[in-house]
Amino acid sequence: MTLDFHTHFHEGQGHVAELLRAMDASGVEMAAVCAVVRPEGDVRAANRLIADVVRAHPDRLVGLACVVPTHPEAAELLRSMVEADGFRGLKLHPSMQRFFPSDPVIEPVIEMAVRLDIPVLVHTTSMPIPNTRSRFDDPLEIDDLALRQPEAKIVMAHGDPLGPAWAIAGKHENVYMDTTTTFARMCRLIPGIGEDTLEQMAMVSGQHGSHKVIFGSDANPLKPEQIADPQYATSARQAAVTPEGCSNFDASRQSRGRDRRRTGHRTRHRSDLCSSRGNTRAHRTGAGRLEQRPIRGSGFWSASFRISCRRQRRGASRCFRR
Repeated sequence: MTLDFHTHFHEGQGHVAELLRAMDASGVEMAAVCAVVRPEGDVRAANRLIADVVRAHPDRLVGLACVVPTHPEAAELLRSMVEADGFRGLKLHPSMQRFFPSDPVIEPVIEMAVRLDIPVLVHTTSMPIPNTRSRFDDPLEIDDLALRQPEAKIVMAHGDPLGPAWAIAGKHENVYMDTTTTFARMCRLIPGIGEDTLEQMAMVSGQHGSHKVIFGSDANPLKPEQIADPQYATSARQAAVTPEGCSNFDASRQSRGRDRRRTGHRTRHRSDLCSSRGNTRAHRTGAGRLEQRPIRGSGFWSASFRISCRRQRRGASRCFRR
């Protein structure tokens, strides 16, 4: 199953049917959807909208709650939304919500996410968003947060292979990054940077970086085409699901990728929402094949790949633990 981990939905900005149609067209079976709420916004109303949309399409959408982490009641509100409304993760946007991720004032919310065992998707990397301070979105803030809260499962949105995000995700066991916008664009503009980034991420952990990169499109009903746009769907998926020891960014494969785009073929991978018991890790077995084996303990996401010498198929399992 293909999962888009990063999509949006807001009141008055299109209909969710547009997003679902784009998912169908590009072979995305399920998407994590969230709203972004500014400090002066109506947090409960925005999340209620997401909960209603997910309840209407439980086989296609999973909800990420959004709270303003500097509000005193934010941690308790997050607990209520996860337990009562079925949210499966948390979305934070430092520049729009005006906080530094390294600020201890947000720690009650992060600690609650740890207790609830849910991932935290955090906006990083500067974007041209009016009336915001880009310094809040510095990925180095996540480095400090991960050192203080090592059990928090953090996904850095808009991972930039030219910035510090790849190193931060590579060195912290529970930090990941997604491919939305920045990572996908860099892979399209700079051939080879995706595979090189994934290899560099293995310097500390010894594991290929593909298990730390999550596919996401940043699509919404007003921009549903981002799921199917080659800038996002093709470049991002190729980068996010590059199998261990197998480069898909050499010249011959780039040429074949262009041919596939011209013929309408899309690169696919599978992403499953499952319990921690279903977590697997890829192990090389020889003859260019990788097999899945259970991971001990309570891992969050894992990636598994199967490679053939003549034909390459990409597969990834990214798991919510709830």
